[in-house]
Amino acid sequence: AKVLQELIKFHQNDADPSALIDVDLKRLKFVKSSAILDLKDSLYLVALQGLEKKFEKFPASTEVSYAIATHYTAKGNLYNPLKSEENKWMNKKAIAKCDEAIKAFPSAFGAKNCQSLKSQLLQKSVTMTFEEGNAPNKPFRSLIDYKNFSTIHFRILNMTYESYKKLIRKEYGDDLIKQLVKEPVLKEWSQTLVDDADYQQHAAEVKFPELPLGFYVVLASDNKTFGLKDQVI
Repeated sequence: AKVLQELIKFHQNDADPSALIDVDLKRLKFVKSSAILDLKDSLYLVALQGLEKKFEKFPASTEVSYAIATHYTAKGNLYNPLKSEENKWMNKKAIAKCDEAIKAFPSAFGAKNCQSLKSQLLQKSVTMTFEEGNAPNKPFRSLIDYKNFSTIHFRILNMTYESYKKLIRKEYGDDLIKQLVKEPVLKEWSQTLVDDADYQQHAAEVKFPELPLGFYVVLASDNKTFGLKDQVI
């Protein structure tokens, strides 16, 4: 910590505050990691906000903006909807902070880091969980875990177990998807999902139509075209 303090004094009067900001960010991270106060997170954020404000006219301030956005994201990762609404909107705050930095100094190093973080937070994901067996000729449900989806499109493929096994032995990844979307479609529909733009993971039960006894492959996508540029599982 003493070395960091000496470096801050050394760079105190630099015309370009980049080095000073870099050292001060390291100092604040060190203080935060060493502190035992219950308020250390909020004190750390206040210190970052003060540093950002002090150097807001310089491109290097975007590195402080990135540190603030990263702090918000870490908080957002703690969100647990089964316990409370605490931290629910932290990812949204992180994106807003990233947008500020990108708008102010789009070519700055910190702004580029902000763009990368924003892309991660905006990334779509979806997984489906089915029971191992469902009663034939009766509707059934699947648990859908999703992020950044407002509508999900489903296809039930008319494939045999043998043809599916043969296909997955040859293909995987994008090549597998490319082949699956060519298969005959037995049923196809869309489902609206709750998406309140909090950029968090959500879960919902989705009703599937009745099917006769057999083997089925289900595809899900954020686009009814099921193109490779879309999110397809």
